[in-house]
This record gives sequence, structure tokens and C-alpha cells, in this order.
Amino acid sequence: MKRMKKWMILAAAVVLAAPVFAQTQEAFPSYIQVNGRSQMEVTPDEFYLSIVINERESKGKITVEIQQRQMIDALKKLGVDVEKQLKVANMSSDFYKKASSLTTAKYHSAAEVGDVTAALGDLGISNVGIVRVTRSDIDSLKEQVRLDAIRNAKSSAEALAGAIGQKIGKCFYIYDSNYD
Repeated sequence: MKRMKKWMILAAAVVLAAPVFAQTQEAFPSYIQVNGRSQMEVTPDEFYLSIVINERESKGKITVEIQQRQMIDALKKLGVDVEKQLKVANMSSDFYKKASSLTTAKYHSAAEVGDVTAALGDLGISNVGIVRVTRSDIDSLKEQVRLDAIRNAKSSAEALAGAIGQKIGKCFYIYDSNYD
């Protein structure tokens, strides 16, 4: 009789403890951790060129000032707004002795860059290089890629949970490790 009483008490304890175990599992839900990825190809719409005018290229026949005026005239003919898009920084030091001029310019299409490069080549200005390319709406594009990455992470989580017959629940933690 004593043994039976012990088994009854033990069975009652197990039955009473079952809801506690279920609550503990809910208090510490299972989770899945995934990484989301996204990328986007874009065509730049801003091109920054450096243009170096050097008297040595014309073998001293044409001064830097004349070459600058010719360059500005040629750019105006191409429709370039030289007031907004062109910055001239004369280099006057003992080393350069005003025999050089550095100009930076901003253009809005690859075609415009090609036209400008060809026009400068016709003037004998060959030291032209691309300094930087970018997009005018780069911040909104970065934000769009970030949102696509989070959607990708959700899709991955759904696929992994589905593989074991479960569904994802509410997201309780998002870590954005790479803004760029």
C-alpha cells in the first residue's frame, strides 16, 4: 500500500509538472539565425575627371592660360555648364612655375565624358583621367539593397524552418552588420 501511495504521488507530480515544462519551452523559444544578401548593378550617372594642362605638352608654344581658355570654349560648345561643372586649381609653386594647371570636372553621362575627352584630345590636352564615378541617388539605392537583403533573410528562414515542418514567428532581433 505504501508503494502504491508513492507511485500515485509521483504520477501526480509528473502530471502537475508537465504544464511547467511547456511554459518553460515557450519562455525560451527556438530561433533561427540567417544572413540576408542582396546586390544591385547600377550605371553611374556622375563622372569626375581630372584634367591636367601642361605647357610642356605644347612644347612651350601655347601657354597654360590660352589652353585653359580653349578648353573652356570647347566645353561650352559641348553644352557643359562650366560655372557649375568645372573647378580650376592653378598650380603655382617653384616646382611647377605656373607651367601646369589642374582642373576637376563633373559630368552626368558616359557619352558626355567621351565627347569631352575627344574635344580635349583635339586641343592637345591628353592628361585626362577619371577620378571617381558614382550615382546621384546612391543613398536611396543603398537603402533599397538593405531592404532586399532583409527580405532575402526572411525567405531563407522560412525555407529552413519549413524543412523541419515548422513556421517562422515574429522576428525578435535584427542585426545589420554591413551598411555598405
